[in-house]
Amino acid sequence: MSRTSARQRVQAAERDLVAARLKLRNDLAPWKAALRRHRVAVTLLGGFGSGALAALIPLRRWIGVGAVGMRFAASVARAALKPAVAGAAVSGLRSVVGHRA
Repeated sequence: MSRTSARQRVQAAERDLVAARLKLRNDLAPWKAALRRHRVAVTLLGGFGSGALAALIPLRRWIGVGAVGMRFAASVARAALKPAVAGAAVSGLRSVVGHRA
């Protein structure tokens, strides 16, 4: 495989990506405009809908949803970024405590 063919394929893929982004932006423009015009109604209907779901879904299902959420949170906590996040938090706390003293 030559460099020029790979470069040409990458450039063609980038052009396709830009064209897809423009098409998506044009396709979503009417929806965005409608949501901006009816922002309050969308907010109220979203709140009403989520409240209705909370009231109508049985407790057993909510327990299952909570279990899945907690399982996901536990897997994120065990992720490889945990030491980095913990180190950043500790250094942030030390700098805050150091400024107060």
